[in-house]
Amino acid sequence: RDRYKAVRPEPVEGWTADADTVHGSTGSPRTVSTKQRAISKQAIFHYVYAVLHNPAYRAKYALDLKREYPRIPLYADFQKWAEWGGRLMEIHIDFEKQPEAKAISLFPGDGSKRKNHKAEYAVGDNGARSYSGNVIFSDGSILSGIPPRAFDYRLGNKSAIEWVLDQYSERHWPSDADIAAGRAKPLREDEKVLRDKFNTYRFADYKDYVVSLIKRLVTISLETLDIQDKMAKKEGHGVDLRAAYEKVEGFDDEGEAPMAAENKE
Repeated sequence: RDRYKAVRPEPVEGWTADADTVHGSTGSPRTVSTKQRAISKQAIFHYVYAVLHNPAYRAKYALDLKREYPRIPLYADFQKWAEWGGRLMEIHIDFEKQPEAKAISLFPGDGSKRKNHKAEYAVGDNGARSYSGNVIFSDGSILSGIPPRAFDYRLGNKSAIEWVLDQYSERHWPSDADIAAGRAKPLREDEKVLRDKFNTYRFADYKDYVVSLIKRLVTISLETLDIQDKMAKKEGHGVDLRAAYEKVEGFDDEGEAPMAAENKE
């Protein structure tokens, strides 16, 4: 347990926040104007986390980010980026401690049951999704009042809210009768064991937690997007966040992130 207790951040020898010049995302050298300050290992970690969330970085190097490991540029104002990264890590790691978003209500709906939970949206002529702000649960109840912008914060090819909906959906296994009648594919032996002995999850047992979690995710998503807006204005000259996410969508259906590479700066 001692390995995991908090440790005092150590400064990195020879590193300060006012190195002579650095190269930003545009490749042009610039002078760092922040006050001289020792840079800790923790600050570097926060800085990298911020850069990987920078929509300008994601959009500019989208192809590289699908293939190789990332290369991290050194932006001006290191401390600001480390501050953003620190805040992002705080809300992403301690997501259950974040406040619930207000004005989101649960309604019984029409009572019609469905196989999976779903975020309600319409598809435009260009294929883009336009979210209504409603989530329809498998029991027919509706969570309403979610700001549509919250769905713009994506983890791979899905919004953070949709990831939760997928993870807390009940697994539907085919019955032996359906398999025998040819209405479903045969199950492997390990799948039969999962169906018969471990298929105990029921959404009704966790519904209150899921509703609370989604409300907290709305808070997290909106703050993350606000920070990314500030990043875009600083380094990306107003990059469209949704377009930046869609450009990098090299994630597979299971949500595994691709290896990535930055430029040669």
